[in-house]
Amino acid sequence: MGASAHIMFPGLKLCFEQIDLLSFFNEGGEIDSNYIQEIDLNLVRLRPLPFYRNTWELYFLKLPGIFGRMRNFFKRYAREWGAIILYGCGVVSQMAFLLSKAYGVPNFFWIGGDSIKSVQMNLRFSHSFKGLLKMLMTYENDLALKLLAGRATGLLVTGKDLQSHFQRLNFEVYHFTATGVRAADIEPDLPARRLQEKDHLFKILTVCSVRPNKALELVIEALPRLHAEGIKAYYVIVGPQWDPAYASRLNNLIKEKNLEEHARLLGAIKHGPDLFRLYREADVFVLPSLTEGTPKVLPEAMAKGLPLVVTRVGGVAGLVDDGVQGFLVSPGHTGELTEALSKIAVDKDLRYRMGKKALERAEEFTIERQMRGVAEWIIERTYNKKSTNT
Repeated sequence: MGASAHIMFPGLKLCFEQIDLLSFFNEGGEIDSNYIQEIDLNLVRLRPLPFYRNTWELYFLKLPGIFGRMRNFFKRYAREWGAIILYGCGVVSQMAFLLSKAYGVPNFFWIGGDSIKSVQMNLRFSHSFKGLLKMLMTYENDLALKLLAGRATGLLVTGKDLQSHFQRLNFEVYHFTATGVRAADIEPDLPARRLQEKDHLFKILTVCSVRPNKALELVIEALPRLHAEGIKAYYVIVGPQWDPAYASRLNNLIKEKNLEEHARLLGAIKHGPDLFRLYREADVFVLPSLTEGTPKVLPEAMAKGLPLVVTRVGGVAGLVDDGVQGFLVSPGHTGELTEALSKIAVDKDLRYRMGKKALERAEEFTIERQMRGVAEWIIERTYNKKSTNT
């Protein structure tokens, strides 16, 4: 499974006796993950695969070694594995799928978002050879998924729209919400604390991977409009800058609009106390994406009692009810985005009510609750498969 899938371990551990993680580790023995969160070694046994730095190195140098290492793991541990979860359908997951078939291990693809649309958005700002190579690999991965999905034991998807799409390929599709929120992360007192604050600064927060499909420039463009209404808005963007060209464009836009004192890109911050502090200090959470699966950051924001301004894409509407936990706006529409932010900024009582409703919704989307459902569904299907085979 992929490195970033480790967010589900605490919930899955409630239902499975043992979890093995097959993933890529660098020379320092650290997991290669863009989602910065420590792995609790009490939950998993690590099965390291050879580390690679880029797509070229993967396909032309490391692939045979990765396959050999993976085959050895299957040969040694396949009898212990009740199921294997494959994160996405990259070439390494494809090899794991074939090995799972060869060794008779039930297999489940974890699918999140529209990878082709995401890469197409990225190429709008980067036309390098590496970007084009990534696009070709994405098309190959998408084709492989369409060919293999019907042969998988089941599919795990992070959006109802994905569920409808993939049920044409495989009837066994389970919809869940990918989340990094534990029950202990929910802080019910935060909306009341914000209501009592005297600070007149309206703090806007986005946490995401900084790449073009997130359309963060729309929030930057909304700031002067908010300032014109007398709203002292300050915008903070947190997340790994996967696309340097796009991050540079955002910084240039901030300078062009003379917003250096009102907007900042902080880069990646480890999932933990420092990130939680930023959630606590914010007044609203914004995610203006043009395409999404079901973003893990939305339950995180709701757990801190933040009202949300998000776009009607992917599985987002399954998390946020328009006018209840926040506002749903049209993707790519700066005017709607500005209007929603303005309503929340000027009405503290509305902000409080939406924050309270966000907290209630967060309880539905904790790791424990979501992953227990995933685990029970997998167990039921692996049991049925074994019963059919016998």
